[in-house]
Amino acid sequence: MSEDSYLPYEKDHEQMILRDYLAVDRTMMANETSFMSYVRTALTMIAAGATLIKFFNEPTMQALGWGFIVIGGWLAIHGYNRFRQIDVVLHKVKGETMHRAKKLKRSKIGSTLRFILGRTQ
Repeated sequence: MSEDSYLPYEKDHEQMILRDYLAVDRTMMANETSFMSYVRTALTMIAAGATLIKFFNEPTMQALGWGFIVIGGWLAIHGYNRFRQIDVVLHKVKGETMHRAKKLKRSKIGSTLRFILGRTQ
């Protein structure tokens, strides 16, 4: 994924519309799904490597097992780094959005409570 596609939104949040906010949310969920796929694949490779080491005494199988464990560990680290890279970019885009959403939510709750209690300003 290219970080350049989000650059205009990082600089000017006012040009974002609802469709853009929802697209960022979908991208964040897809990023989490991809991270879980990396973790699942890494754990599978580590388990396969441990199985080869435990049940086969041949040197080639032992070497293959250790190779799977090393590759699985690298894959987990790579997946996490990739997740963090994209997550940082998406949070830059959404950071201002979340601040404005909280502000809007507080103002709506406050005005609703004033209406219910019969108090006006």
